Parts: sequence; structure tokens; C-alpha cells
Amino acid sequence: MISSYTKTQRRINGSLAGIMFTVGLAMTGYGAFNIVSDISAEPPRELFSQELVSRCETSLMQAELFPERMPDGVIDVSGVSLDKPLLTLSQASVAIQQCAGFTLDTFCMGDGCETSPPLHFTLIPTEATR
Repeated sequence: MISSYTKTQRRINGSLAGIMFTVGLAMTGYGAFNIVSDISAEPPRELFSQELVSRCETSLMQAELFPERMPDGVIDVSGVSLDKPLLTLSQASVAIQQCAGFTLDTFCMGDGCETSPPLHFTLIPTEATR
């Protein structure tokens, strides 16, 4: 014979299990709804490309380089000093790596450059930044 205390415990355990099952089922349904539902709050593509260009210019300026944005989206970069050439080269390399959405087109450093600044390079936008 089962005592009334045991019957009460079984009833409580059964109720709690049912509640937990219901909450889990509801959470699974809500998650599936969020995955399947259409996300219409996607930011415009031009905001994304503006953010990439802004980040690139910021990283170049932090490396003490001087970016200039051309009308066709090309970023023309120059540096003024080659007092510490290895430091300048490493800073330029890190800054170029930070420029997601751009491809390095030209790079010249030193006395053999055709341009007047001792460091000059050009970054061309890819499809992500157009």
C-alpha cells in the first residue's frame, strides 16, 4: 500500500515534469519561429560599405599614415617619414590588413618611388565596399 505522502510527491513530480515539458516545447517553438521568420531589419548595403571604409581610414590614421579617398572609392595613402623604416613598414602592413573590403594595388617605399612621399600605396575597393 502506498502512503498518501508518496502519492502527493508523485503528483507534484508529475505536475513539475509536465510544466517543464510545456515550457521546453514553447521555447523550442519560439526558437524555430525566430529562425524561420524573415528578418526585414537588415541594414542597407551602403551603410555596411561606409563602415568598412571608415574603419580602414581610421586604422590608417592610427598608423600615422595619410589616407585620401578618391572619387572612385580608391584610397590613396602616403606616409611622410622613413626615420624608422621597419616600424613604418610594419605599421603600414598592419593597417592594410585592417582594411577589409580593399585590395592592395600599388606599394612603394623608399627613394626609388616615383611619388614624392617616401611611402605610398593604393587600396582598391572590392565588391563589399562598392
